Amino acid sequence: MTLLSLILALLLEQLRPLPAQGLAMRVLRGLVAGIGRRFDDGAGARGRIAWVIVVLPVTLAAAIGYWLLWETLPVLAFVFNVVVLYVCMGFRHDSGLFSDIHVALRLCEPERARILLGQWRGARYDDASPSEVARLAIEQGLVASHRSLFGVVFWFVLLPGPSGAVMYRVARELAQQWGGRRAPENAAFGRFAQRAMEAIEWLPVRITASGDGLAASSARV
Repeated sequence: MTLLSLILALLLEQLRPLPAQGLAMRVLRGLVAGIGRRFDDGAGARGRIAWVIVVLPVTLAAAIGYWLLWETLPVLAFVFNVVVLYVCMGFRHDSGLFSDIHVALRLCEPERARILLGQWRGARYDDASPSEVARLAIEQGLVASHRSLFGVVFWFVLLPGPSGAVMYRVARELAQQWGGRRAPENAAFGRFAQRAMEAIEWLPVRITASGDGLAASSARV
């Protein structure tokens, strides 16, 4: 069931990708932002408590929901698996941006490629050469493919039902919102979210890096 759920979720992602600012992501980001405002008093201990309050319930809910559906009607558990995994992914959005940049460079439209890269990475690249744009797009594509696909799939396979995919996606959102705070009065609150994500990523990042290295070696042969 795990493999078939993964195949169908990937197929749905290709045929009908969810927008980066879709309903599910807006709800998640709003929830994370609201809890952050409520708990952030500048203390690291509050950051740890808030992280557990967000991540643990949703992960357990996904696991328990899957188990209950499996006990009631396995086909519903299968559908639940596919839908939740599909929502947790976002690879098609990033691959589309990478393809648009590639096409712009091939059509000798470096200015458009710089604009697309800036939209993707959240920065400006007005003086970047076409080769630098290509290099940065490849780097961003590798990072995005891991975050939106390989990391999600790794934890989906490892934990029961879709709970691993949910845990990974929520933890990543916490690391981005809370761990990305740079103001001194807010940095301690988000430090645990950042470190927790680093721990969650430790093994899947190395597996992804090994795969990329093998692919690069094969391409050179």
